[in-house]
Amino acid sequence: MGVARRLGSRRATRVGLVFLALFLALGVWPTSWLPHDPTEVNLGLANRPGLWAGNWSQPLGTDFLGRDLLSRSVYAARLTLVIGLGAVTIATLVGTVVGLLAGYFAGWVDEVLSWLIDVQLAFPMIALAVAVIAVLGGSLTSLIGVLAATSWFTTARVVRAQVLAVKASLFIEAAGALGAGSVRTVFRHILPNVVSPILAVATFEMARLVLTESALSFLGLGVSSPQTTWGAMIGDGRAYVYESWWVATVPGLLIAALVIAFNFVGDGLRDAMDPTSYASSGRTGGGGLRSEQATEP
Repeated sequence: MGVARRLGSRRATRVGLVFLALFLALGVWPTSWLPHDPTEVNLGLANRPGLWAGNWSQPLGTDFLGRDLLSRSVYAARLTLVIGLGAVTIATLVGTVVGLLAGYFAGWVDEVLSWLIDVQLAFPMIALAVAVIAVLGGSLTSLIGVLAATSWFTTARVVRAQVLAVKASLFIEAAGALGAGSVRTVFRHILPNVVSPILAVATFEMARLVLTESALSFLGLGVSSPQTTWGAMIGDGRAYVYESWWVATVPGLLIAALVIAFNFVGDGLRDAMDPTSYASSGRTGGGGLRSEQATEP
């Protein structure tokens, strides 16, 4: 059974993929197709409820400045996704390189890189991000950079552990005996065997970084107006949560749905790319190697 078939055999994973496709569609939805201008201020329509109160022109209601929440939520989706995807891509690349170097070369290289990881873990992530953004400002690039700089070590630790396990395999010794250099051994024989945990960690990190970005934006350390993210929308609506609950609830529900979808897909990827885990869950017959044991490419 292929990876794609195993991935689609789980109901939770299918639900997660559907929701991720919907959120991706929101992220690429043209602004010109929105029912209202997401940045247009109309104080005469401020804090109006949505379709539950018979307001069909603004089905999700309006915020304290009279901006349409439906249009604004779709508009904010692209920045939320861009920040999360950009940060997790950079963090994954850096963490993978660090993990490969630390696990393969060992010795003083491993000691130095492991020390850097430990130093990074010693700092509270949110506090460090708040301090850096407060100095650099809440621009798109600074948000992506700070989130990536405070999350690469998770991937690095996982990759390092996987590389140590793969390096002890017989086919790695055989490759060295046949004259394979370090670069070829790492990228041709070791890296393909650690792709599965990298993808799983990246998916879970995406969910965590979306929450972190939302927290920073809620504190007013996100992108500058008129740009907005779902976290910033929650921050805008916190002062009106009693009289206009929908202003903060709508983006909050979108963030929750996105995070749950990424977690569902992450669980599916982890099981689909690990035959042993998949078999032990009762969805396949037969056994397999232990999840931490590498397979020769």
